[in-house]
Amino acid sequence: MMQPTRLSMVTIMRIVLAVVLLHASVGDKAIFRCAYSNGTVPATQNQSEDCKGDPFGHNDNKASFCYVLFKNNTVSGELELSLQGCWTGGEHECIEKAAISENSSACYKRRGGDADLVFCCCLDYMCNQNFVPLLPIPDPTPTANKPAVDSDDWLPHEQSSFTDSWKYTVIPLIGVLAIIGVIIRWKYGQNRKRHASNQFGYDNQLEKSSSDVDSVTLVEPAAQGRFGSVWKGKHNGKDVAVKVFPPNEKQSWEREKEVYRLPQMQHLNVLSFLGTGPKTNAQTGLTEYWLLTAWHPLGSLHDFLHLNTVTYDQLLHLADSIAKGVMHLHTEAAPTKHDCYKPAMAHRDIKSRNIILKDNRTACIADFGLAIIFEPRTSIGETHGQVGTRRYMSPEVLEGAISFDQEAFQRIDIYALSLTLWEILTRTSDCDPFPEYRLPFEDQVGPHPSLEDMQDTVVTRKVRPPIRDSWREDSRLALFVSTLEECWDSDADARLNACTVHERIQQLMRDVNQSWAAEIADEKSALLPQNGMVNGGVIIQQQNGGIVINGLGGPRQHSQCINSHNNHAQLQPQQQQQQTQQIRHQPLQQLQNLQQHHRQYHQVNGNVAV
Repeated sequence: MMQPTRLSMVTIMRIVLAVVLLHASVGDKAIFRCAYSNGTVPATQNQSEDCKGDPFGHNDNKASFCYVLFKNNTVSGELELSLQGCWTGGEHECIEKAAISENSSACYKRRGGDADLVFCCCLDYMCNQNFVPLLPIPDPTPTANKPAVDSDDWLPHEQSSFTDSWKYTVIPLIGVLAIIGVIIRWKYGQNRKRHASNQFGYDNQLEKSSSDVDSVTLVEPAAQGRFGSVWKGKHNGKDVAVKVFPPNEKQSWEREKEVYRLPQMQHLNVLSFLGTGPKTNAQTGLTEYWLLTAWHPLGSLHDFLHLNTVTYDQLLHLADSIAKGVMHLHTEAAPTKHDCYKPAMAHRDIKSRNIILKDNRTACIADFGLAIIFEPRTSIGETHGQVGTRRYMSPEVLEGAISFDQEAFQRIDIYALSLTLWEILTRTSDCDPFPEYRLPFEDQVGPHPSLEDMQDTVVTRKVRPPIRDSWREDSRLALFVSTLEECWDSDADARLNACTVHERIQQLMRDVNQSWAAEIADEKSALLPQNGMVNGGVIIQQQNGGIVINGLGGPRQHSQCINSHNNHAQLQPQQQQQQTQQIRHQPLQQLQNLQQHHRQYHQVNGNVAV
């Protein structure tokens, strides 16, 4: 191990020579007194010398300084005084030696310099007397990477006041700056949240709707689900549905609230949202989370099909409204004059229990506790487990082989949609004799399947809900059945999207419309009057692809539905020359019977009632 280098005599002699030369060069200048020691005169004798020169160097750009030179005794670990006296020269000479003191009344070593020498200049009377070590001398035995003495550990006693000043000024300043940084960061976060609210049109009123929860009275339980219970309630004298989330399902409540906060969610085929907020259970003292929606007495599609059958026309109407609801969720919506951009999403728990029927048997989608929102420039992540209802899980979910992208999640919805449409088809009364209501795969796995049951049935044996031969042979159902089979394909990439499902059902509805038009035209041709309008003017007007009947309450129209620019089906009448036929009084009763039959069809389909 290398021994610490002792103070070189050559170095000392150079410094002494420099001091002698400086003393010799001093003329008759102003007297400047410094403590003096030449290594032989002990410092304890308080010797001093008068230095000739201007302390500030005004006369000849030379300045007089007091200096002190210590050497480090690496054996004793003490700092030994070598030289004291006057130093006359430019200030830069002391600066170059990194030794000029920042305090004119005392001398201390600045950073840098030889580890074995401590050299200092100062500008005050006898200031070189006040060189006092502040910290203890380090262990004289050095380490391999550290000098025996760190000259920065030696400070004058006045430096302690400087250190205290630093602590009382700089540290509080740092604290203030830190607080300012926190405030700026908080404001930045608030601005980002406000920007997101503006971008996605989040309705701030939903945050204020907790007061609505306090004024709700629970009347009777309506349903029990995995994430909570649903009650019929009263709010300001009106019936409402109250979904009550227990404390451990707060995340599901937060997700539903987030979905309802999105713009353009006020849709015919999405359950209407009324309010939300926390609520303390008076019996348990626990905080529950309430979600208020519109109340529909018919309940869920599952409950309705369990007790009722539907006609072919009702089958199409229900299928169309469900497909439109799923399509609305899956589709981005551009900003409008009155609303903001809506991102696409996936429901992830489509099933007959999560579809609610309105009084006119139009379906609307509910329960968004598992929904995932595809916000622009935001990663979906890769931590999505097997969620949803086992019976409705797609093959890739059962296998745990999901691609974490928007299309993959939406194809999972399409698979579940096909099973739901199959449930309606099995309860269609005018297509074929129908059995009792059965859930998908109930014959194979029973009412409460395990995950292993569904994996074996759907993935391993590739079982799908049965399709009757009579359905395939029925010209009205061929396209419907084909749509189901394409939607529950094992290959997720081969499945249809929600828009295509909706278009196909619309095509079936147009076929029904054309069939009705042909039937009415045939009946009309047998009832054509010879002349004149009778009994209020009942008039049939023919249009391309539709029929208008005037009379018995005014003109009402049914026409083909087409997809508009935002994928919503809207009525678009064909603007062509109309052909009007009048009907005599005698066959009016026959026409009214035909019209009543036609009206029933349109009431079921929810297009334009005639």
